[in-house]
Amino acid sequence: MRERRAALGMSIAELAEAIQTTAARISAFEQGWTRVSGHTLVHLSLVLRVGPSFFFSGYDPDEYDLDDKSEDQ
Repeated sequence: MRERRAALGMSIAELAEAIQTTAARISAFEQGWTRVSGHTLVHLSLVLRVGPSFFFSGYDPDEYDLDDKSEDQ
């Protein structure tokens, strides 16, 4: 997120205003201290002019156990 924001010449305060949140929250997102909700992810995508998948680059699903171990009986 930080790299894309910087590439657009946008400050943390400008991004925060654009998605109606605080600069502290944007900073927390960028540093990985706070999770981004789906709703906020869509807003960030629109403002930063990228698809939501942009935020998942480098994600390797093999690093996670995604098999559903529970079964409804």
